[in-house]
Amino acid sequence: MPIRGKAYAIAWLQQQGMDKGSATLLASNKPALRQYLMNRSMAPQDDAYCRSLGARVGTDAYVQCRTSISANRPVNDPPTRPKPVTCTSNVVLGAVRTTCL
Repeated sequence: MPIRGKAYAIAWLQQQGMDKGSATLLASNKPALRQYLMNRSMAPQDDAYCRSLGARVGTDAYVQCRTSISANRPVNDPPTRPKPVTCTSNVVLGAVRTTCL
């Protein structure tokens, strides 16, 4: 049976070089995991942007640029689920009347 959910995320994070404790902590926090994955997927673009500003890898300016980009990137939280709708139907004078709340 394949690993799913949190266990899958932990295993994948460990394959990326993260220790088990950090992987477990990150996989337990969906917003933090989402931010981590977003930053990871944007790394090549962030690197190119900081280099285009003249920052060289390994310098304080480069680290500040990358940190600033990551910190200011919005996290796309999933939309809230709509409230469930309850409907009732009644026959009134030969016609069906449905009311939803």
